[in-house]
Amino acid sequence: MKRRDAYVLAAIGITAIATIYLMAFYANKPNEKKNGFSRQFILNAITEVRNIELNEKPESIIGESKDHIYLIGEVPDKIIAVNYQLKSKEIITIPILSEEEHTKTIPIVDFPDVYIFTQNSKLVIKYNLVSKQIMKNNLNEMFSKGLPILNNSFILRTMDSTKSDQVFKKIVIGNDTHSKVANDILEKVGDGGFSTDGMLYYDKHSKNLCYTFFYRNGFIAMDSDLNLLYRARTIDTITIPQLYGKKIVSKSKVSFTYSGTPTFINLRGSVNNSRLFLRSALKADNEDATRFLQNSVLDVYDTKNGNYRGSFYLPTYGNKKAAEFKVLDGLLVAIYDKTILVYKLKADI
Repeated sequence: MKRRDAYVLAAIGITAIATIYLMAFYANKPNEKKNGFSRQFILNAITEVRNIELNEKPESIIGESKDHIYLIGEVPDKIIAVNYQLKSKEIITIPILSEEEHTKTIPIVDFPDVYIFTQNSKLVIKYNLVSKQIMKNNLNEMFSKGLPILNNSFILRTMDSTKSDQVFKKIVIGNDTHSKVANDILEKVGDGGFSTDGMLYYDKHSKNLCYTFFYRNGFIAMDSDLNLLYRARTIDTITIPQLYGKKIVSKSKVSFTYSGTPTFINLRGSVNNSRLFLRSALKADNEDATRFLQNSVLDVYDTKNGNYRGSFYLPTYGNKKAAEFKVLDGLLVAIYDKTILVYKLKADI
């Protein structure tokens, strides 16, 4: 049964990575026609304040402290730390102990700790940047996403008991280690979680969770105990995903692959201070096509109630769109190839 779980989640993980690479190709397909919604643009939403050119290309923004922004490059045990003034940088080596623990990992910095969720070995590794101590916890199950929250608690996205859908699970590690499964958050579709795939975020200010969908309209708000707060709609009109998972059964092996065209609706985003900044793949009917293609459009939602607050463009830099961005208490940090840009956000956004 354990091996079967591994096959299922490994297949989902590999296919999910493949679909991300298809994102740029398919994102503009639905924009060849009207999409049935309009945007309200926020004037002067961001102002560039500084930038820094790095020697290496960062892959992702993985956290922050009061003084630094943390990024990860191609090697998962090398963290790039730059200060908010972008005047200094430091390479921090995380002592990962085995090759198994290098695979399928993206570190997450919750200063002073770094969390490494190793999907292959079912571990969460906690490394303290100050004390240099390492703690390993065996989660005893395969998972496709992991996120640290408060007080040695983690949120996982893992398979349900039928091995046909994905669910959220909270694990609290300590003297009284326990867990809670939320079976009613994601819809039961029976496709291995493909059609409900998306991104999970934690807001340190509100201490709530937010989950956005890649292939359909909407997002979900939960508290830190995985209690549903509400379901909200994004401003687009795509309610039915065009992609579903297809189960393949061969002897004792169960796997999933996707069926249909991966039409992305919403891409990666960021949650901070009760605001969801969601990068959209869809052009609104009142947008200029050239401006949409030459910029990245971010839609802003109030995560206290799900209301839409407006949209703005994240511009290109050096003829490149931002590969990723993260909002950090009044600032927006964006990656453009080897360049990191910091923007100041409008106060009332």
